[in-house]
Amino acid sequence: MYRFKYFVDNLDKIEFPVAKWKRWRYSFSQAGQDLFVVAMLQGKTNGTFLELGASQPKYSNNTYLLENKLNFTGISIDIEYEDSIPGNNHLDIAERSWPLCRPNTRYFKCDALTFDYSRLPNHFDYLQVDIDPSINNLTVLEKVLKTQTFSVITFEHDIWNTDDKDSKLVKENAQCILKNLGYELVVDNVAIKSGPDGPPIFFEDWYANPLFVPKQVIDSYKWLEPSDVKYFKDILFQ
Repeated sequence: MYRFKYFVDNLDKIEFPVAKWKRWRYSFSQAGQDLFVVAMLQGKTNGTFLELGASQPKYSNNTYLLENKLNFTGISIDIEYEDSIPGNNHLDIAERSWPLCRPNTRYFKCDALTFDYSRLPNHFDYLQVDIDPSINNLTVLEKVLKTQTFSVITFEHDIWNTDDKDSKLVKENAQCILKNLGYELVVDNVAIKSGPDGPPIFFEDWYANPLFVPKQVIDSYKWLEPSDVKYFKDILFQ
């Protein structure tokens, strides 16, 4: 059983005791982003999220666990997800329908680039930025940072994609923008496996805001060695 590298007991957590999360490892995300949020926020309950590029409501989703296990509420935006697409037909409708699967989430089927973020709360615990192509991620990040602050951010840059001429610039510019706003890069070039024996795909950077995440927590998970391959189980667990 995996243990988080760092987790402080908090006696306020009655419904979801930290003892349970200290040994909890299952993730609904593609690369453990949900558990990174759990680690950075130390099992916080009743938090909030803004999910840009939401896709499916449950599987390969970064906020399902937060809502389902920790009573988060939030806003999810995706421009093209359909619960009836052929790839989802093996799932029960309750697992692929946003209204049925995610009752505490406000889901918007629209363009994240044109959404009016000024009408939203000025702070969320978690921001996911995962829309295509990578240059759109940078554009929407710049837009949302004008009106909101966040405790934790996962940002997709897709630097693995050599066909995306913008990905390197997107990664570098995002790091510069977030650093200037006081965010701290916790893990760079998070990887997923391209297959059982395939090479790693380096696709995301993960950030925390020191105004909301204690230094000891950030330092416990920080991993910036450029030559290392960083899978989420190695990032988060000991």
